[in-house]
Amino acid sequence: MFADSETILSSFPTFMQRVALPMHLANPGHRRLDGNETKGNWDVAGRFRWKGRIWKVHMDSHFESLLLAYYAYQHVLQEDAFVEADMQNGVRLDLAPTVVTPRRTEDRYLYIYRDEG
Repeated sequence: MFADSETILSSFPTFMQRVALPMHLANPGHRRLDGNETKGNWDVAGRFRWKGRIWKVHMDSHFESLLLAYYAYQHVLQEDAFVEADMQNGVRLDLAPTVVTPRRTEDRYLYIYRDEG
């Protein structure tokens, strides 16, 4: 069952289990949560708590990046699967440098932002 985008889930693994994994299983051919191939999508797939803050995951996040973070969080690094990165108008989460990605690109494909609202 999908959580609605306003529900604040207790953790990133809970977000993955209640939102991202069911979406991926329902649409295994999709690369992104929204099923699109291009352009940004600021719609919120879900929210979760991490280190005392609320974070929102945008629909243009890629399953591969989310799955890498989930695996690292569950099996390797725990909460250190993410690092905070300052942006011009807020803070985002990036994969920690210790999370190995098979991609040879600088594109993050992970769009998780601190929920300031």
